Amino acid sequence: MPKVAAVLNWFGIADVPDVIAGPNRRPPAERWFGSMPNRIEVAKRVSPMTYVRAGLPPILTVHGDADPTVPYPEAVALHAALAKVNVPNQLVTIKGGKHGGFTPEERDHIYLTIREFLGKNGLAGK
Repeated sequence: MPKVAAVLNWFGIADVPDVIAGPNRRPPAERWFGSMPNRIEVAKRVSPMTYVRAGLPPILTVHGDADPTVPYPEAVALHAALAKVNVPNQLVTIKGGKHGGFTPEERDHIYLTIREFLGKNGLAGK
């Protein structure tokens, strides 16, 4: 089975219980789970934060700090949790950025940062 070399996380949810029933609750995320009786247990099982541990591949997260869909604190918490267990990671914050729809200049910055991140972690082509 191939090994994951790196993760490029584009404004993804990191703590699913948080967005369905926590301080960063979002109605669309809450609707995914509906009224299932074990929804928090299921949310924890599908939550990336549950699987943060040493030895993960490098992870780069791109997130707008004004994202109305996936709260920016999700990215900050993931970045902190990964750093705590020494997983190579980087958070690229797009000031005023929403859930995607970045400007051409922002995209240029993001793609250059991705290339640098992969190179720093021995993954960029020559």
